[in-house]
Amino acid sequence: MTTSAAPGPAAAPRPWALLAVLAGNMLIDALEVSTLLIAAPAIGTDSHLAPAGIQWMLSGFALGFAGLLLLGPQLADRFGRRPVYLAALAVFAAASLAAAATNDPALLAATRFVKGCCAALTAPMGLAIITSAFRDGAPRRRAVSVYVLFGAVGFTTGLLLSGLLTEAHWRLTLAFPAPSSPRCSPPAPA
Repeated sequence: MTTSAAPGPAAAPRPWALLAVLAGNMLIDALEVSTLLIAAPAIGTDSHLAPAGIQWMLSGFALGFAGLLLLGPQLADRFGRRPVYLAALAVFAAASLAAAATNDPALLAATRFVKGCCAALTAPMGLAIITSAFRDGAPRRRAVSVYVLFGAVGFTTGLLLSGLLTEAHWRLTLAFPAPSSPRCSPPAPA
């Protein structure tokens, strides 16, 4: 009787499905960074925002990202990567919908801040999940390359997509990440 060796984690389809979810979220995070660059003038005009208000709205994401980036590993250690990641996805979607529904400049800046905090949890945590789910060597390098590629494509696509969405209405640039957030929960790393 011949026994075949169990396939390694990188050979199983499960880590690649996990990568698809994580890379999809990285795409959304990167889209979020770039979409408001094009929509900002329209938002400022319709919401009667002064240039300083537009700047706070744009900078809110970076401020939230930078502010929570170092706390993410501690939250993951305390509550686990998966629950923190999924909670950040849910809050990101809720903040997207809240931003699309308001004209209040303070709330627009606050939702951008919250979304930055969520991205500070999902982006590096996604990379950490990938490094634990994929075997060291070529499989991990390929997975990290796909993850980074989705981030780069997301940023570039966000600039183009923002122009199209702003043509229809600028609120769409704030709302589209909510339904785009991956609905399936990432499988537990192997």
